[in-house]
Formats: sequence, C-alpha cells, structure tokens
Amino acid sequence: MSMYLLLLLNQEGSAQLAGDVSIATAPLDKPPPAQMFQLTAEQYNNHFDFRLPNDGRLLVDFLRLSDWGEKNRLKEITDIAAAQARFLKDSFSSAYSTKLLEVNIPIDGAIIAFNYGEDLGGKKQMAYKEGNYYQLKTSFDTIRVVKNVRIREKPLVDSGLVQVQYTFILKDLSDIIALSEDPNVMDRIGSLADQEINKQRKRWPRQDASHHTFMLAYDPEAKVPMTSSNDDGAALSFIGKRIRIFLGLGATVYTGNAISPFLDESLVYMLPSRSKMQRFVGFNFTGFGFFNGDAEKKGYVSYNLEYGLCKQKPYGFIQQKTSVVLGVMLANYKDHNKAIFNMAFNFGFNSFLSSGFGVASDFKKDSKDALIYINFKFNL
Repeated sequence: MSMYLLLLLNQEGSAQLAGDVSIATAPLDKPPPAQMFQLTAEQYNNHFDFRLPNDGRLLVDFLRLSDWGEKNRLKEITDIAAAQARFLKDSFSSAYSTKLLEVNIPIDGAIIAFNYGEDLGGKKQMAYKEGNYYQLKTSFDTIRVVKNVRIREKPLVDSGLVQVQYTFILKDLSDIIALSEDPNVMDRIGSLADQEINKQRKRWPRQDASHHTFMLAYDPEAKVPMTSSNDDGAALSFIGKRIRIFLGLGATVYTGNAISPFLDESLVYMLPSRSKMQRFVGFNFTGFGFFNGDAEKKGYVSYNLEYGLCKQKPYGFIQQKTSVVLGVMLANYKDHNKAIFNMAFNFGFNSFLSSGFGVASDFKKDSKDALIYINFKFNL
C-alpha cells in the first residue's frame, strides 16, 4: 500500500504540470512552454512597478534575477513599442476605446510579432462642457511586450526560453511615443533599477536560486524614488519560500473503540516543482490520547519522516496535504512506555479538510501495543 501511494504521489505531480493535459514525464524533466504574448504563471517571480508620466505605469516581470541582464533594456523596449504604436494608430476606430497592443520580440530581433485589439464598450460615456458634448475616455490602454532573451539549457528544472515581460499601462496609446521621444525618463528609471539589482546580487551568492524573489517600485515624487521590498539575505529568503508548516486539528478513532482529539503538525521543505501540487519532504509530529471511565490515561506520540504533495500557497500554512509518513510511535499508559513502528497516510480533500489512517506495531503476535487508527482533521 505504501508503494502504491508513493507511485500515486509521483504520478499526481506529473499529471498536473500541464493543467488538464496528463503527461508521462516528471515536472522537472520538461521546461514550461514559451508564450508568445504573455508569460506563464510560474514566470511571474520578480516584479517591478515603475510610475510613468501622465499617470502611466510600467510593470516588468521575469523568472530569475539574471534574466534582467547586466544592463536594463527599457529604452530599447520603449522604442520598439512606440514604433508599433505609430504603425497601428490608424487601425483603431476611435480615440475613446480601450486599446491593447501585444508584441513579441525574438532573441535576434529580426521578426517582431504583434497582436492588437480594441474595446468599444465605453462609447456611451460623455462629458458636457460649455454647451458642448465630448466623448469621454475613462479606461487605460495596455501595451505588453514579451522579450525573448536567450535559451537556458541547464539545469533541467530551470531550462527553456528566457523571457522578460514589459507591460505599459497608459492613459493613451500615444503616451508611449512621447516616452520614446524623451529618453530621460527611461534612462533614469533603468539606471536606478540597475543599481538596486546589483546591490541585491551582492546579497545573494546564488542570484538565480529558485527561492529568490525581488521587487522594485519607482515613484519620481517620493523622497527615495527607487525602493526595494526585499533586501533580506539569502538565508531569510530561503526560509521564507522553502520552509513551510502544516497544522491540522481534529479527532481520531483507534483500536479499542477509543475516540480522542488528534494533532498533526509538519515542518517541511518545499521541493522545486512546476506542477500545481508541490512536492515536499519533512518532519512530522502527531499526538492523541484519552482518559477512560477508570481514569486510565493513554497517550500516543509519533515522530516521523514525511513525503508528499501539497497545494502551493505563497505564504502561511500549507494546504491539501497528501503524504506518507514513516517513523516511531511512543505508547504511554500507566507505568508502561514503549516505542513501536508507525506508518500512516494522509489524504487532502480540499484546502481545509483532510483525513488519514495509520498502523503502529511492534511486530509481535497479539501485541497489546499495536493499533490501527483513522483520523479526520481541519487544516489551519
């Protein structure tokens, strides 16, 4: 049964890599598919938010810190986006519509692909001034540029096409042309961003470690224009993203028709994974016991090694844990204390409810210490 559950855990991690499409290989053996006009969810790791003139914003997203390169490409990307905006400006039917322009720049920059769209849903929004009516534009236009940087071949867990996404959110599509014609704005933002990234690289000996996440924010009107939301060291970054806790409280039924409160707690290391359910290994602790009518006290505490899958969450306790545990259970009642072998299985039904069963034994015939138990618990 334990071998069956182990195989099930591995198969579940593999099958969920591509959403509804099952695959035969493990998640770490296959890089994520390259996207033409928008990054995959797992590539939204490092995030920059820069304020632009006329209430505009530039959002930059990418997977690894090295993907940024030795120097920023903000001016280059702005110029390419502006060139496409000039070319397409006569293709849009109205000035008040919400416009979307998507651009994909290949590694060599030879052939640029683009896609564009227009939403005319705001055509009934009007403004009245001095006896005249004017068409009112209340939505922002979006220009999303995906730059293909290079091909990363190793390691397998991190291989594939390197992409950086630049998203301009502007009051009007023509604002990108103004940014291109005035290089001072992008040069200043890019220079400050390069400085902050170089500082962070010195704090992180392995800048591309999977647990690293870096965020920047730029506000030209602030006392400190460029600020970082992650200036911690490598150790704190690792703990925050890789070390997690599970805590479940419920009840258990075990041999002898006994019912008692049940505690399940795990301290785990999250293994790098591209599947929706993330693998983990860790240390598990469970405890339960009761007082019967004769005031006989019985208690069971187990210390285990654990391997399984859980639902990914950026912060807080892990959820929907499915796992197998192997360890030692200490049986304590009256003046009798004994260590016996423990094996248990956990099944996560959803984010807040799970169940499990286990067997503890000293492998002796008719042993009074052996027991079988079933538990139901709520996840915190």
